[in-house]
Order: sequence, then structure tokens, then C-alpha cells
Amino acid sequence: NKIQVHTIASIDGAAADGITAASVALSARNLSAISLDAEGASIAASLSGDLSLAATVEITLAENAIYNQVAAYIRNAGNGVTAGVGGISVEASDAEIIDAAAAAASVGVALSGGTGLALSGAGAAATNIILTKTEAYVASSALTSAGAVTISAIDASIIDATILAVSVSAAVGGGAGVGVSIGVSIATNLIGRQPPTSWYPGNDVVMTNAPAAVQAYILDSSVDAAGALSLTARASETVSATVIGGSAAIAAGGGPALGGAGAGVSATNRVATIIQAFIDGNRSEGIAASSIALTAADVSTIEATGGAAALSLSFSPELGVSVSVAVTIATNSITNQVSAFIQNAAHPIEAVNSDIGLLAARVRCAQ
Repeated sequence: NKIQVHTIASIDGAAADGITAASVALSARNLSAISLDAEGASIAASLSGDLSLAATVEITLAENAIYNQVAAYIRNAGNGVTAGVGGISVEASDAEIIDAAAAAASVGVALSGGTGLALSGAGAAATNIILTKTEAYVASSALTSAGAVTISAIDASIIDATILAVSVSAAVGGGAGVGVSIGVSIATNLIGRQPPTSWYPGNDVVMTNAPAAVQAYILDSSVDAAGALSLTARASETVSATVIGGSAAIAAGGGPALGGAGAGVSATNRVATIIQAFIDGNRSEGIAASSIALTAADVSTIEATGGAAALSLSFSPELGVSVSVAVTIATNSITNQVSAFIQNAAHPIEAVNSDIGLLAARVRCAQ
């Protein structure tokens, strides 16, 4: 499943006498969503007086991706955009959601008067990717406002993934009984990262950053505002993952009995986004407002629960062997870059009635 959308609200260019209105408001919003419920099950049963063999494998795969661009802007309006009564607002926001559930179950049963052999395997894997650029900006323009000038970019992307794989095998033989079961669950959840084709779970070397960004900025422009000038870039991205793998093997025989069970879980959750609020350059008219505030904030979170369980039982009057192995691997990281700055301003930037405030804040949680 894939969504790729460009959502734009813009003023691009202005006539010789500029653009004048009581107030000016541009808002670009995206609410893309993918909801997936993928399930698979397989059962194999065999009954024989001599040799009985039951083998079954079930695999469920899911891949979901959202590649969007959300932009609100005023650009190339050097002849002026004027709000004569109210203010000017330029806002871009996205709240994309991937809600994915993948489950696989496999059951193998073999009954024999001689040798009973049961093999069962179940695997479930899901890859969920969100790569979105959210921008609100003013570029190469002149703004005049009787009120405030507000420029904001907000990203509230969510990935919620539940992956489950369960495998059971049972073998009963009058002679030998052998039961083998394997259950594997793999979840890969990425915001702002893209795995290349050569990537595999646990390989960090080839994982590449992708152009995910949340930016609010003024570029080579002038602002004359009677009210406050505020630029806000905020990311509250969330990854929630529950990954479970289970396996059980039971073997019983009048002769040797062997039971083997293995369960494995791998969860990779990564968030990497550039979050910026800035002023870069200005026109000869400069920038003036009652107050000036630039805020870049990151409140992204990762919550991951992973578990693997393996059970092996063997019953035999001669030789009984049971082997079980369970492995859980989890990697969680938030590597967002957060900054608020003013640079390359050749002309005055003035907060008439207050201070100029710059704030870059990060409150993140990965667990």
C-alpha cells in the first residue's frame, strides 16, 4: 500500500500593485491514512499406520508507505502582500497514520503407528515507512500586516504496528516421534528513513536518511507587522509497535522422541526528521514586528513491546529430547535534528515592543 500526495496552498507571484486584503490565510493540511489487517493460517494433518508426515508453513508479509509533501507558502511576491485589518497566516500540517496488523499461524499434526514427523513454521513481517516534508514559508516577498504574522509547520505522523506469528507442531508415533516448530515475527517502522534493497533487520550500516523535514521559515523577505511575528516548526511523531513470536513443539513415541521449538522477534523502529524554524536573509525593508519568536520543537516518541516464547515437550520410554530457543532483538532510535536560528540578515530585524526569542527544544522518548 502506497500513498504519494502533494498538498499545497500558495501565493506565487503578485501583480505590480501587489495583493491587498483584510486578512490573508493559507492552510495546507494532509490526513492520509493506511489501515491494514493481514492474516494467514495453515494447518496440516497426517494419519498413518506406518510413516506419518505433516508439514506446513504460513508467511504473511505487509508493506505500507506514505510519501507526501505538504506546503503552504508565499513566494515571489516582491510587490507586496498586505493585510489591512487582520493578520497573515501561513500554515502547513500533516497527521498521517499507518495502522498495520499482520498475523500468521501454522499448525502441523502427525499421528502414526510407526514414525510420526510434524514440521510447522509461521512468519509475519511488516514494513511501514512515512517520508513527508512539511513546510510553511515566505520567500522573496514583502509582507505588511495590521495584525500578527504567523508561519507554522506541524507534523503529527503515527505508525501503529502489531505483528504476531504462532507455530505449533505435534507428532505421536508408536515408534519414533519428531516435532519441529518455528515462529518468526519482524517489524520495521521508519519515519524519515528509507531502507535500501540490500537492507535486512539488524543491519544499521546501510540504513539511509531520507528527506523528511518540518520547516517554518522566512527567506530573503521583508515583514512589517503591527502584531507579533512567530515561526513554529513542531514534530510530534509517534511509533508504537507490538511484536510477538511463539512456537510450541510436542513429540511422543514408543521409541525415541524429539521436540524442537524456535521463536524469533526483530523490531526496528527509527525516527529521523529535520525540524527547523529560521530566518535566512532579508530585503532592504528589513523585518519589524511587535515581538519576534522562532520555535522548533520535537516531542517524538517510540513505544515498542517485543516478546518471543518457545516451548518444547517430548515423551518417550526410551529417549526423549526437547530443545527450545527464543530470541528477541529490538532497535529504537530518534535522531531528529532541531534548530532555530537567524542568519545572513543584511538589514535590520527588530522586535519593537519585546525581545527576539529563539527556542529549539527536544523532548523525546524511546522505550
